[in-house]
Amino acid sequence: MRRNGKCKFLILNLNFAFLIFNFSFAHAWQVPVEVSAYRDNGEKVYNKLIIGVEPGATNNFDNLWDTPALTSHPDPDIPLLLKAYLNSKGSGKEDVKLWKDIRGVSKSDTTWDITIDSLPSGKAVIISWVSPFGMLKTGERLVLKDNEKVGDDDQPIETDITEASSYAFLSDEDGSRSLSVVFSKESTSGSKSGGGSGFGCGTVRFYNDAPPAGGSAVIGIIILFSPVIFFRLIRNRS
Repeated sequence: MRRNGKCKFLILNLNFAFLIFNFSFAHAWQVPVEVSAYRDNGEKVYNKLIIGVEPGATNNFDNLWDTPALTSHPDPDIPLLLKAYLNSKGSGKEDVKLWKDIRGVSKSDTTWDITIDSLPSGKAVIISWVSPFGMLKTGERLVLKDNEKVGDDDQPIETDITEASSYAFLSDEDGSRSLSVVFSKESTSGSKSGGGSGFGCGTVRFYNDAPPAGGSAVIGIIILFSPVIFFRLIRNRS
């Protein structure tokens, strides 16, 4: 009996430690973002970006988490069609361009600024992503804002990243575009994208068969009640 009691105590401690570990790192997530366009011959040109949140990361450049963007053009004979990067700050507060920008956990809103340039006028640009299903907590939002298109309330058009799979627009004469991804912990008012006509105001593709966002909660419940099930199995065998 004494040995059995020690075994139960050890299992409880391990389960409790696992729960603490799980909830401590539940706020760590990453979202891959692809910015793409097509040449006149149908060739796809794209840049891959990654945004995310990780305990221990900072809002400046981190060697452990972030990846610098390679924006130089190696072949001068082929015109550059697309260049996309995240704007951040280095250790000396200088401006740096990143392809991967992981931020620390913050109580206030976290914003990733995206610049897309080197685009000829009239090219369709598609921003697509892998939605963070189950990674956000209740009341948290992750939206893409087109800073150069406004809605009826004079606010940037926004797309909920958890509800849509992509956003597209036509490049204008200056060949550049400024967008932002904003992670907030309270609902904010803003203009939903897709309200305009065609690519000019941006178009959105929504998920058709999106799984529910409660996967992490189900896993937590299973973990929480696993000791009870385990002890019942031991009792039935003894």
